[in-house]
Amino acid sequence: MRNRSRFFVDLLLVLLILAMVPPAFASPAAQPDKRGGAFLLKIPRIIVQVSEDGEPHFAGVAINDVLDRFGLTVGRFDPQAVASLSDHNIQHIEAVTDENGMFLFVNAQPLPHLAWDKESLQSAGDLLELLNVGYAGTWKKLLPWARYVGLDFVVTFPVATGHDKIALRDEKAPLLGATSATSEGKKGMKLYLDLTYGPSGEPELLGMPLSQIEAATNADLSFLRLPPETIQILQEHGVNEVDLHIRNGSLSIGLNQEPLPKIQWDEASLSNAVWLYQLWTGTEVETPLVEGLTKPLAWGDISLKMHFPEK
Repeated sequence: MRNRSRFFVDLLLVLLILAMVPPAFASPAAQPDKRGGAFLLKIPRIIVQVSEDGEPHFAGVAINDVLDRFGLTVGRFDPQAVASLSDHNIQHIEAVTDENGMFLFVNAQPLPHLAWDKESLQSAGDLLELLNVGYAGTWKKLLPWARYVGLDFVVTFPVATGHDKIALRDEKAPLLGATSATSEGKKGMKLYLDLTYGPSGEPELLGMPLSQIEAATNADLSFLRLPPETIQILQEHGVNEVDLHIRNGSLSIGLNQEPLPKIQWDEASLSNAVWLYQLWTGTEVETPLVEGLTKPLAWGDISLKMHFPEK
């Protein structure tokens, strides 16, 4: 599992390095345009080929050979992870950004995507600053620009013997995903919880301690408790309220009533996410059973509000 985590860290680093490619390389057809009044600079699709030994290449050149001249490196991807992807016929992963969010595709099939707007990107920058993340000030300035630069990154992996090559997603095709997702006609769980936490991490619901509710209902609700250390960290960073909502095919989170970028899905991307999770984790539970457990949540109307003590 550690190798797999390192693999995705390396993948992210490659994408970040390539994001620095100057717009001067953009083709004449990739001119800035306006969508809903927002300026958008489109940068042509960038394709990174990963070889069997984990070495990333761009335009046929090993990326590390170029970065070495500047004393930089992104390292190689874990060869075992690359082999695992090839064995499972995952041939390419694509990330596309525009003014609406970041869209992810595996083998040209959509996954749930990250949806943002001006306010949520600003809130994300405030959160990084609040949590004292490295270079938070720089990220806070850069994040709002995500709406104005259209990027398209593809990372390809070796095609294993016996598998046909899968074509890349058509660049001109609409960014399928969850923009039009709706829960109409779909049956899901309905749940509303408003929890107030004390310094010990013990929550109260409707003014009643969780332990009393457990005793009265003979139910184990320990998953709602939080470690005191977590409460302390939230207090130190000034987080007094967290709101989580699942509604209309989206997951939204707010900190201190400030919205963060949403995760959105539709039927296709949700099924693809279930498939990818099972594939990558080696879960052997039958897909219909997994979907039977996830869909009531995914298409539900769930609201969880958590209040934390002030410092």
